[in-house]
Amino acid sequence: MSRADLPGPDTHPLIGNTLQFHHRNTLTWFENFPNTYGDIAQITVAGNQIVLLMNPDDIQTVLIGDNDKYQKSGFHKVMTSSLIGNGLVLSEGDRWRSNRRDLEPAFHPEKMATYANRIVTHTDDKLDQWKAGDILTLDEEMKELTLNIITDVLFDVDPRSEDWDLPSIFSDIIEYFSYIAQTYLYIPEWIPISRNWSYRHAIERLDDIVDELITRQKNQPDNYDSLITDLVNNGWEQSEIRDEVVTLLLAGHETTALMLAYTVHLLGKNPVIRDQVISTADKTDIENPAKSLRQSTLLDRVLKESLRLYPPAYAIFRQPTEDVMLNGYEISEGTILCLSQWVTHRDHRLYDSPYEFRPNRWKADSLTPPPTGLYFPFAAGPRRCIGERLALIEGKIVLGKLLQNFTPESFAEDPLEVIPSLSTQPKDPIKIKLHPRN
Repeated sequence: MSRADLPGPDTHPLIGNTLQFHHRNTLTWFENFPNTYGDIAQITVAGNQIVLLMNPDDIQTVLIGDNDKYQKSGFHKVMTSSLIGNGLVLSEGDRWRSNRRDLEPAFHPEKMATYANRIVTHTDDKLDQWKAGDILTLDEEMKELTLNIITDVLFDVDPRSEDWDLPSIFSDIIEYFSYIAQTYLYIPEWIPISRNWSYRHAIERLDDIVDELITRQKNQPDNYDSLITDLVNNGWEQSEIRDEVVTLLLAGHETTALMLAYTVHLLGKNPVIRDQVISTADKTDIENPAKSLRQSTLLDRVLKESLRLYPPAYAIFRQPTEDVMLNGYEISEGTILCLSQWVTHRDHRLYDSPYEFRPNRWKADSLTPPPTGLYFPFAAGPRRCIGERLALIEGKIVLGKLLQNFTPESFAEDPLEVIPSLSTQPKDPIKIKLHPRN
């Protein structure tokens, strides 16, 4: 495939589009591509050819129809392998299928009722720390809450009772990946620069915590109702369990926290919608708040719209394992394909008023997702996020409980500027003021 075959921004000799990539917020740059180039575009960054797919049919083909012809991007595997190893996110083929099969029972619908009650408890504990008039850095508060929740429901441990510093560890990891995502420059971790040292030190601290947790539960299996003990019983090695625990700790709290922070920000900027959600939250059955909030169709629509406008996962990267045809072009084996939730969810060709927060755009059938190529915040197909159900239940319960207690006002800029990292991070802290409920 030659460069001339595909539309895309003009390139500079030798460096391609690298300078453009470095000097722009890549998310806002990419979101203009559908209007400029249509359904497909190519850029060259740091020697890597990247093809953006912006046609919903092509996205569905890669994720579902012909998913067996595509694998995770090798570049992204190299960047993240020391962190998440060969767990569910990066593994392929039989290894991936076996891992997925052993992990799925922990996310079965029957487990959700038990998890929901624990989510309520942790949320109430967090809300008790706040009072009307407080100004919160909401993204940090939500990350602390969701980290407590995921550690409890999956691993049967309350991190508040442990001498751990997981928030600081994950902050260092996110900072490391923010640089790579915004430059597409990966400096091998063994090269002794300060950024690499901080990242390696964060992984070492994380490994110490996870290894101690796994060893404790292997030695005292009767004391824990935990995914770890399930994996031990299934014959997993410690290193295999480590990769999944790190993956679930990171992905299981980070993206849910961002979903909540972005949603509260949007409600704080849209008081009419906020008050409608408050009215719904107030009708919760006090005898079974978890069940009532889980069944709320308005909360479904609000979260669905928030995930459209600010998807915590901004892009999925794949590489074809053979030459393929997409959008009428022959794409060579090994080409990096970018399927961007951020771009697709904001494409004016696909959504009316795409920059507006309009939960009622989902009102016709709020519980049925739209076609995959139009909306894929949790990916799609066989590799759809295993934690989607838990994340949405958690989001509805935390959001409903917060609105039962406070009326949030957002101090952050609107529209909120975000930057790519492992996930879609706010450029600046999301500040929220809590007003009393009348």
